[in-house]
Amino acid sequence: MLAGFTGNANRMGREETIIMPASAIKMLFSLFYSIQKIKIKEVPKKPENSTAHPSGINDLAK
Repeated sequence: MLAGFTGNANRMGREETIIMPASAIKMLFSLFYSIQKIKIKEVPKKPENSTAHPSGINDLAK
């Protein structure tokens, strides 16, 4: 098909890449959720005999 190589190429490309607001919101939410899930897994457990703040604030002061 030669339609992609004619003057209609730009218009056809734009039509294929339209993202509806609802689907964009879903994509952003799923991306944010997956990032938060990864961050939660990366938080190390505090040793029982440590006086460190659970959020790691004391680690920044060292």
